[in-house]
Amino acid sequence: MKKRLTVDDIMEWIACKTWPREKIQEKFGKRKTVTPLQLAKAKGVSAEDKLWILLRPEIIPKKKLCLLIRDLPWDDARTAAGATKNTTWNCHLKMTIKVLEKGG
Repeated sequence: MKKRLTVDDIMEWIACKTWPREKIQEKFGKRKTVTPLQLAKAKGVSAEDKLWILLRPEIIPKKKLCLLIRDLPWDDARTAAGATKNTTWNCHLKMTIKVLEKGG
């Protein structure tokens, strides 16, 4: 479980095209590392991206994340994130599930 993140960590997660290295670095400011929560709380990070940052096996231990994914009322979560079937939130969720299925 990662307690501190670097820009390289985020880039390894295959950030969306809307999050190039420069944009991620902007959220870090002058800091070399941030906590996942600091990054999620950074100005301009959408609800969808907050979920993408926090719902990862690198952040939440795999077993707990599997339980969360299984038990979370996804329709409510998507609504809370302002997401629809055509948003990147669903893409992020699918990527998270694929990582978990591969043993990530």
